[in-house]
Amino acid sequence: MSAPMIKVGQTWWPLSTLSWERLPPTLPEYERHALAFCIDWLGGKNTYEFKTSGSTGLPKTITFKRQQLEASARLTQAALGLKAGETSLVCLDTRLIDAGSKHGDGHEHHFDCTLLKSTGRVEGYD
Repeated sequence: MSAPMIKVGQTWWPLSTLSWERLPPTLPEYERHALAFCIDWLGGKNTYEFKTSGSTGLPKTITFKRQQLEASARLTQAALGLKAGETSLVCLDTRLIDAGSKHGDGHEHHFDCTLLKSTGRVEGYD
């Protein structure tokens, strides 16, 4: 099985070699954020901040521990029957909790992930 990859925009990035130094400075903010999560995850970061959708008012920032995201990844993997070597599709804004936690699933369970930019707009959040 090959090393897990992430596709952001039109580029496949091998997770094993992902680093800040390799990211082009011209990447759109959405793509930089998605890849920053990967770099932080692979670097062992222990806490992560996400925004809520703002469905009950303005979006709020919430913090999760790595262990919480790992537990969510295990539950998602089991519920969807995802296996190492498969590819998942995330088409939500990775700055929001739903997509951010799903983004961690691929890292935790060694499957490829394709991220597509959401075309929806969350009120009060740019």
